[in-house]
Amino acid sequence: MDAVKIALPGAVLLSVFVFLTPIMPNLMPLGPLSSSMDMGISAATVVWVVLTRRYCETSWLGSIVIVAVAAIFCLLVVGFVDKLLALVMRPGVYP
Repeated sequence: MDAVKIALPGAVLLSVFVFLTPIMPNLMPLGPLSSSMDMGISAATVVWVVLTRRYCETSWLGSIVIVAVAAIFCLLVVGFVDKLLALVMRPGVYP
């Protein structure tokens, strides 16, 4: 149950910022946190680190390592799902 308490707020926060990406203008054209996507990733990472530290009762460094490993795993899963959907939804197959 603690994993849901950790993952859900960060995922919702990231999803909101990703949804707002086409709507929000860039804040700084060439700087960090220039797009809504960058702000969402940063905000979700901070939320995940703080919640991991609270619920897993680890140190700051330990929670950063846990979040980094979880983010790498998340990228692998998202990449796999993307490639799988690209194979299934080939152009011209579905109207």
